[in-house]
Amino acid sequence: ANVEKILIEIEDSRFFEHNGIDLKSIGRSILSLSGKYRKKKGLLKSGGSTITMQLCRTLLIPSNQNIVNRKIVEVLLSFWCEKQFTKREILNFYLTSVRFETRINGIISASKHFFSDIDKKDFSNEEAFFLIERLSNITSSYRLERIKYICERISRTVEINLESLLSIYEEQKMKGTITQYNNV
Repeated sequence: ANVEKILIEIEDSRFFEHNGIDLKSIGRSILSLSGKYRKKKGLLKSGGSTITMQLCRTLLIPSNQNIVNRKIVEVLLSFWCEKQFTKREILNFYLTSVRFETRINGIISASKHFFSDIDKKDFSNEEAFFLIERLSNITSSYRLERIKYICERISRTVEINLESLLSIYEEQKMKGTITQYNNV
């Protein structure tokens, strides 16, 4: 349950309030394209896709499509998906199919890849955060600035021990599953 809660907090905090698209998130993502705006508001660049939109993109839309066409199809499919399935079903479809890293799809594969020494379905908040933050990561890298920003943003609703969280990243870095991105 904490994986789902952290997924919603990181990826789509208004998940239970919208019908597939979130106009506020889309607006915020457009504004976040401006470096000046991000600096003024203390934000990082962000996307406007909801969990439902990401699911539709993952399962139903070829990645080689023109971005404008893809977004239009994504929005239409999101409305359809929200009418066909419950929010819980959408979360379940998402967690079992979305890409967590290159060639690693679904929460089960991701947990085995990163935490091969554990065989459980209940993750600590820090482990769940780590897994969700890895979503759609194609470079296998992470930025400490982003980790701290997300952690701070969701800390109002989910208790995350930053020291424990950062030790997971350090552990994974030592294992060679991820690398730290450095702005040089």
